[in-house]
Amino acid sequence: MAISNVSSSSPTLPANSGTPPLSSLSFDGLDSMEKYLFSVGNTATEKYRKEFEADGKKEMTVDQLKEMLKKRFAGYTLTDSEPKEPVKGKNLLYIDDTNMKKMATDADYRAKVMGLMEREYAGTSSMTFNLEAGSQKTFTTGSVFSVSETNPSVDGVPYAGMASSESVMEAGPSDSPLPPDFLSKTATVSSNRHGSAAWLTDLVEKRQAEFKEAQKRAAAEDAQKKASEERAGRNGVDIVV
Repeated sequence: MAISNVSSSSPTLPANSGTPPLSSLSFDGLDSMEKYLFSVGNTATEKYRKEFEADGKKEMTVDQLKEMLKKRFAGYTLTDSEPKEPVKGKNLLYIDDTNMKKMATDADYRAKVMGLMEREYAGTSSMTFNLEAGSQKTFTTGSVFSVSETNPSVDGVPYAGMASSESVMEAGPSDSPLPPDFLSKTATVSSNRHGSAAWLTDLVEKRQAEFKEAQKRAAAEDAQKKASEERAGRNGVDIVV
């Protein structure tokens, strides 16, 4: 199944774009994905903080802020109302009036939110997880990043990420059987981490457990077959497999 990762980026982005073209990412597990995304966010926040500090931490009007966000984060679609769910093919961005005003007047807060925006956007890349059971590939088909007073506050920012994602599992070695329902899964989850992290954790743990059970069944069947062959050999009976 071939699915392209979602990006609505303009083909002519500014050099300081917060939503550059996405590339496929590969990880050995969920922990390494989380570390990578948080590193992206922290680096971006510091970058914006230095930029605004060099500019004297100037205040902006809300209209100026919106124009800047549209230009520098062209991979997002800024919305006036909070989306209830992801829209296929779009990365939706919602910032309520309270937080829009705070970002306009507080340069440090603006840098923090923009760093989170860059982190969440990076999280919509197509990803491959190299697991014991095989290679698991995930594709974000739509996302929402919301900064609103209705969300739980994390490190001073009330934000939530939501993503619709599709996962495809490719079998590993031929002697590692996969249960039939390993092939694919779709899900939409809201979280104040990267949108896909919560359901990916559940899915990976579930599939790893299923994989181990499948291995146990295969080993038990193999042992039973060998025992039958040994008994038949002692009794002088030929077994045709």
